Amino acid sequence: KVSGIPCVFDCHQPVVVADSHTATQLFYIGQEAVRNAVTHAGAKHIIARLSSDDSKLALSVCDDGTGSPGILPAGSGMGIRIMRHRAAVIGATLTISQAEGGGTLVACILPWE
Repeated sequence: KVSGIPCVFDCHQPVVVADSHTATQLFYIGQEAVRNAVTHAGAKHIIARLSSDDSKLALSVCDDGTGSPGILPAGSGMGIRIMRHRAAVIGATLTISQAEGGGTLVACILPWE
């Protein structure tokens, strides 16, 4: 609401996260990815998705902004470093790539144990 950019949250089925620490890290990763889309990418639309299956939990944020020039190096920007750290703390992987049709896709995958 603050930016005026439409942001849709897509979660077809409830996703249960085992503990509040993991849920908090996922929240902040999603928040930073949305903030980057608004602040740096010039996005007009943002879609955040949360899903799970038998093997993993997946959080993704996709925008239609200017996109990232390929996969960003690990040292890119403080926000990206913090997102990578948050993912590592909970045992997840974070990838940042070009979204289909342009824009940026941030994906955080947490394998179930």
